[in-house]
Amino acid sequence: MPAHFRAGNIHEDSVLKQNNLNKNNSVWRPDQEDFDSATFKVIVGDRKFTKGGQPKGTIFDSTDNGYLEIKGGTSQLNPSFQDWLDRWGVNVVKPE
Repeated sequence: MPAHFRAGNIHEDSVLKQNNLNKNNSVWRPDQEDFDSATFKVIVGDRKFTKGGQPKGTIFDSTDNGYLEIKGGTSQLNPSFQDWLDRWGVNVVKPE
């Protein structure tokens, strides 16, 4: 495993532990209702499928208190991307 991936795993494990959250290992896959929604079309775009024909999904880092995606690093979000996140109700929290 490349060092930067390992560092990300260590960071994720640390944040989960600090917040007493469980690691999620279940894949969320969109269904027809998701594909048909205007929100899905704006955020995701065209639907995509695996080679096996299943809708491409994602694994959220934790689902204990809603959907949680943990990211680490030092780069700042640029204003246009932050505006896009705000518009869709995404809450970005910088840990202390």
